[in-house]
Amino acid sequence: MRWFVLALCYITMIDRAAAGDVQDAAEALRRGQYPKAIKLLDAVLADEPNQARARAMRGRAHLEAKAYDKAAADFTAAIEAKSAAPQGEAYLGRGRAWYGLGKCDEALVDLNKAVELKPRSAACYFHRGRVLQTKRDFDAALRDFDHAVELNDAAAAYFIARGQLNFERGARFVQYAAERDGKTFTYQQPEGIVDRGRVDAAIADWTKAAELDAAGIEAYELRALAWRVIGDQTKHVADLKQAVERDPDNAERLNHSAWILAVDPDPNVRDGKTALAYAEKACALTKRQNVRFLDTLAAALAENGRFRRAAVVQKQVIDLVKREPGADAADFETRLELYQAGKPFHLPPTTPGTP
Repeated sequence: MRWFVLALCYITMIDRAAAGDVQDAAEALRRGQYPKAIKLLDAVLADEPNQARARAMRGRAHLEAKAYDKAAADFTAAIEAKSAAPQGEAYLGRGRAWYGLGKCDEALVDLNKAVELKPRSAACYFHRGRVLQTKRDFDAALRDFDHAVELNDAAAAYFIARGQLNFERGARFVQYAAERDGKTFTYQQPEGIVDRGRVDAAIADWTKAAELDAAGIEAYELRALAWRVIGDQTKHVADLKQAVERDPDNAERLNHSAWILAVDPDPNVRDGKTALAYAEKACALTKRQNVRFLDTLAAALAENGRFRRAAVVQKQVIDLVKREPGADAADFETRLELYQAGKPFHLPPTTPGTP
């Protein structure tokens, strides 16, 4: 909204012949129609290439479209013009563009300047905090996130970011290696707590974010991780369900939730009916070709007492696994034996995880 208001102010200072295009571009920016805004501003700048305000607007459109190199170029032109254009916004925009390009040092320089020019801008502190967190200057990042929240306590993104920082410092992460689609990759999984106070602070921030953005997904997904780490599986599942409700066509999220609801060791957490609905949809979305999703479907079928069908699906899983050179199907075969014996598969109480 700030950029929309600024853009309307620009109109009086741009040649009247271009005013209509600028106004339309401002409206396109407000609506998130970035290609349209860029096209309109291209026309304006073709006639007035040194118009700093139009440059800054187009930089904003490129930034939101994730064309970071083009955004940086436009913001640089706006800064170098040294006109009445909002320099603080231009430095903020270019700092964000540098960050998008992975140039954290350049980003920090520009965002320091943005804070200097706009000391009451929550956005400046927020984006500088993100850069500082990436550079692992956690104390400075937390100060910036605190300042952003003090200046604007209605922005869910600020609470999410501060929560992520506290969780990163409060949880114990374990690195794993996994193979998917023929590629090996590593990932970190939170498996314990090193500072309960920071984890609780993260939960509080994500709870606030969920209140501020009722349609948002990220706060629920992140809070679900925190509940899992502190051992509250009931709340973990409740937040996963909230996330699924808000994004019902995300196959990975559906599968993750279905697996927990089907195989969790706690019978108070398991929900066979919901697990099966989620698993069926995840498989349908991936045309029943994803081994992990089919494995979850078999577990959900077994949890609902449909052991014959579970065994049929599990045999499909094993067939797909054995097509991969060197693949180990032992775990899948163990589950098949359970289903053939009329038994569901549940994780042992001390084994966290998801397929």
